[in-house]
Amino acid sequence: MAKAKAKSSRDDGRGHWPAGKRRHVDAGDWQQTLSELRAIGEPPRRRGISQRAMADDMALSRKTIWRWLAGIDLPDAATQKAVRAWLAKRRPRA
Repeated sequence: MAKAKAKSSRDDGRGHWPAGKRRHVDAGDWQQTLSELRAIGEPPRRRGISQRAMADDMALSRKTIWRWLAGIDLPDAATQKAVRAWLAKRRPRA
């Protein structure tokens, strides 16, 4: 039996996912993680990392990092966990 294709509910026919609807949910404390990412990515980059360097280090696209920092999108649960681990490695040791 053939799988039914999702019908678009949009008038413009641009797909079935409504504009503005999040694809992923906060799987933990994403707002705290996001604050830390913004702190190390904001000019004057006192900690010396750009969005491009973040993306390269995490093997992601710069656009993905930009979308997270802008609050447009959230990573999935597994990626949120990986980002927290990446941040933990960058924290100064006390």
